[in-house]
Amino acid sequence: MGVVSWVVLGCGAAVAAAVYAYRARDKEEDPHLLPRLRAEWERRERLRRLPDPVADMGDHEFLEYVAGLCRRDGCTGVRRVGGSAALGLVLTGRLPDGRTFVVRCRRETSASRCVDRGLLRGFHDAARAELGAEMTAFVALGVITGGARRLAAGRGLLVIDADLLHVWSPGTPLDALRERAAA
Repeated sequence: MGVVSWVVLGCGAAVAAAVYAYRARDKEEDPHLLPRLRAEWERRERLRRLPDPVADMGDHEFLEYVAGLCRRDGCTGVRRVGGSAALGLVLTGRLPDGRTFVVRCRRETSASRCVDRGLLRGFHDAARAELGAEMTAFVALGVITGGARRLAAGRGLLVIDADLLHVWSPGTPLDALRERAAA
């Protein structure tokens, strides 16, 4: 091996060590970096397990896909409604037992745009007040915080994340999802 090869190899090792040291320093300075990276990896894994068409859909296509699942499960009068800022673009209709429902779909998958407690509370309260919802559901492909899940459980709001959507898509009925989410 010539002198030039050793110099190139030494420079490569020095660059690798500098990158490693920089990343290690960043992890020490930002204690939230590892949880965010883990959440992002988990989100990507959930998306990877979704039926192929879902991962590539736009917002309106995703909303129509969820509307189709609701219709398949016996919901009637399913339609798209543009609501207030708190509601966003939602689906409304009637469950097979006659109760009214409102579903908000959030296709956003960025780890920095997670579904938090405030977003769910605002949606749930607005859906009940503005549209008279007796049952509310929030379908989200992104990260859903633990606080949001606790709030949803306490208020009877059905949260359908990528994992539950993976169960719903092939044919599990909406009623079974509500029971599964409550357990």
